[in-house]
Amino acid sequence: MRRRPGDPTGSWSGGQRLRFLLDATIVNSAAASVAWCLMTRPSLASAGPAAIATAVVGSGVMFCAVLLAVKLLLSGNSPAGTAAAVPITAATMLQAVGTALLPAAGAGDTGTQMILIIGPCLMLLFSPRIQLLTGAPGSFARPVGERPARGRRYSVLPYMATVVCAATLVAALAAGGLALPAWGALAGLLVNVALVVARQVLALAENNRLLDRLDERERRLESLLRHASEITSIATPDGRFTYVSPAVEKVLGLPAAYALDRSSLEILHNDDKARLAGDLAVLYSTPGAQLTYQGRYRRADGTWRWLEVVAVNLSHEPGIGGVVCNSRDVTESRELHERLRYQADHDELTGLANRRRFTAGVTAAAGDAAVLLIDLNGFKQINDTYGHGAGDAVLRHVADRLRECAGPDDVPARLGGDEFAVLVAGGDAAAGRLAARIREALTAPAEIGGHRLTVGASIGAACGPATDPDQLLNAADLRMYAEKQRTRTVAS
Repeated sequence: MRRRPGDPTGSWSGGQRLRFLLDATIVNSAAASVAWCLMTRPSLASAGPAAIATAVVGSGVMFCAVLLAVKLLLSGNSPAGTAAAVPITAATMLQAVGTALLPAAGAGDTGTQMILIIGPCLMLLFSPRIQLLTGAPGSFARPVGERPARGRRYSVLPYMATVVCAATLVAALAAGGLALPAWGALAGLLVNVALVVARQVLALAENNRLLDRLDERERRLESLLRHASEITSIATPDGRFTYVSPAVEKVLGLPAAYALDRSSLEILHNDDKARLAGDLAVLYSTPGAQLTYQGRYRRADGTWRWLEVVAVNLSHEPGIGGVVCNSRDVTESRELHERLRYQADHDELTGLANRRRFTAGVTAAAGDAAVLLIDLNGFKQINDTYGHGAGDAVLRHVADRLRECAGPDDVPARLGGDEFAVLVAGGDAAAGRLAARIREALTAPAEIGGHRLTVGASIGAACGPATDPDQLLNAADLRMYAEKQRTRTVAS
């Protein structure tokens, strides 16, 4: 419902409207008690019709002032700031009481009359200036849709009205005993107290509903956190947990109570701890900082799980006061990513680097690069004689011999079929020594696929600029075929 101008309850719920009406009735019951005592005082009856009419007008103005105070203080729909609204309301009240108290235009001493007349005028005169000096806009000055600043959730005005009723009864008893004014003040006090009790019962009922709603939300949140696959945690600036959701037991096998007052760094892998030290230091020391990272965390059984952590420092937020982290297990996706990356760079049968990785390694070399190109002799006959299973076993045997002969900085690779290559660190001389070791390793007979076989190979070496891997491989290929031709000539 859209609030209409001047309607303080236009956007309120039924409970809010009822509270406002009760509070307004409580305040007006106090005003009625005061007006009753003023209208029934003995001195007014002898003052004549003019004085009675003046008192009636004063009482009416007082009720208007009360309504104004109710609207300003209870509804929060004020066109002026509190500092300016208070003297405006007080001036109206003073004017009303003064009008009701003066039995006639000439009654009372001159000083009192001047105060009751000039005082309200001065208060009204200075109210706009107070508004200007304080610079506090009322609710009408707020942009549309902007909520007012949250202040007290209660008003003392209804309780002040009860005090006024009690004070009015005491004053009436002191002035004339248990006469008509006192009986009216007593009735007003009883009505006022009954309304206050009703207001308190309503408040208790609303509080019960709010508590039930909070309990429901708490149970819902607890259920969501208990069955969630992500770990939600809050840690102090020194890294110690003040809250950990039950999902930590499902993911890491650790009870939530065990994790409290402990640091996540205790179960973070040392390599990841060193890698993330700088970023984590900034995160925990900077309010508002955010960080997303992946790290290996130790489970209760000693195994490691990759967690992706989204963290934000909310140490400046009331009720949180720490770093909030949402962590999810990404071990399977991480392992899948590693397998795909490995498969993209390695030969599936032998586990050596494939042509893609070999070419990238040559291109990344600084200056000149030395390569060996290796082609197996008689591999087709082995396939035809013993089958493809034996042929695959031969390829794996050759790959193992290349790994044994290559140095730690060399890159052995299978380019395809029975063609292998090695990127040699150390230049042309190192390539020649490696080629000799490979020939010697392959000429030794080996048990392969249940058969004792000797695998021969022709090797070509080339050294040149690393900027053109294809040219290097072509040069090595020419030398390899030249060696293969010499081998056939000698054999014949």
